[in-house]
Amino acid sequence: MEGMEKPSTDHIKYLDSDLRTVATPQRSGIGLRLKSARLAAGMTQLTVAMSLGFARSSISMIENESRPLRPDELDSFAKLYGVEVASLEVG
Repeated sequence: MEGMEKPSTDHIKYLDSDLRTVATPQRSGIGLRLKSARLAAGMTQLTVAMSLGFARSSISMIENESRPLRPDELDSFAKLYGVEVASLEVG
């Protein structure tokens, strides 16, 4: 319609950036410990994924702490890396 102003969409950009901030989990350090253990074991994300039956992207997400890690999965990582579960849980 002629003569009408287009509604502002500035608030949408704000909401999008606000949601990204809220959705970003606080890193507890377990992802970094898993990555360190993987590297110490001389493994790539792909070899870990193939060994444990994950997609490589899942390993990346777990190490970046953007995907939750179940206790049974943590056990599997510890066994594969040859470390105690406790060494991955506590920094």
